[in-house]
Amino acid sequence: MVVLGWLGKRPLAVGCYALLFVSACNRGTDPTLNQVKQAAERYRNVAVAVAEGYTTDNKCVTAEMLGYPAEQGAMGLHYVRRDLLGLPDKPTGRVAGTGTYTDFAKPAMLVYEPQADGKLELVAVENLVFKKAWEASGNVQPPNFRGNRYLLLADDPETKLDEAHNYEPHYELHAWVLRDNPLGMFAPFNPNVTCRHQKPPSAHPAIHSASVMATAEVARPIGVAVARKLVRSGALLVDVREPSELAQTGRLAGAVNRPMSDFANEAEALPRDRPIILYCRSGRRSAIAGDILGSLGFTEIYNLGGFEAAARGGMPTAAP
Repeated sequence: MVVLGWLGKRPLAVGCYALLFVSACNRGTDPTLNQVKQAAERYRNVAVAVAEGYTTDNKCVTAEMLGYPAEQGAMGLHYVRRDLLGLPDKPTGRVAGTGTYTDFAKPAMLVYEPQADGKLELVAVENLVFKKAWEASGNVQPPNFRGNRYLLLADDPETKLDEAHNYEPHYELHAWVLRDNPLGMFAPFNPNVTCRHQKPPSAHPAIHSASVMATAEVARPIGVAVARKLVRSGALLVDVREPSELAQTGRLAGAVNRPMSDFANEAEALPRDRPIILYCRSGRRSAIAGDILGSLGFTEIYNLGGFEAAARGGMPTAAP
């Protein structure tokens, strides 16, 4: 069977026989494309992706940005599981990771197309492994999915463009299971994808993947005095702890309970015409909830932190 590979900036037809002895093209262990698509369906709601730890650097990547012909279209906006890529917390220089993760049943990267209304539409899934880590694990051949070689990206220092988008040399493979691609299922770019509706970085959540890697708090931390003032002005208090926690401690007066375990599904129904003040036990879950709200387009979001600290600081409480 002939599949579409890539060599430099031109498409190249390659077959399974070209992959030498790579587990008969890995077809026996890799999920089918239909299984990959079914597994990706849950991430059509980007809030679900954020809740599971995917983050973005807010860069919608086009073919032209990486030195390819503009007519090849775009990759899109990537959301990344940094843990699966083995990315460091505070990288210096080009980004490099230690992971060798290649399971498309739970992809390390999700690719979205920004829409005119501000929403994000899932168009592809992707896996990425760094060349150095891959070879250090004893691999001789490039990674492949069902006989399709991953594309090797490395920056050419003689050009002004950054062909590896601030990464060390790495292998990556897209699977366009949610958007038709005339260039092929595994091509790096898609002419049917555009970045023209990309919003500025301030409109997106949790910037700490890929090239930026610095967490931007979507929910602004606030103290009790500011929270009480905002509540008097109409802000909504949202407790993201689980019901069992509320049964033991009660809640802040006037707060609604939207448990973190199902927050991604319930967040869309929260009002957008008033400030949202989040809190939990320590402030960690409420920060994640803030990222989810940011991914859905909410703009005025605050993190009050922990329930007990807020109650000690003078926030009135009520029974569950």
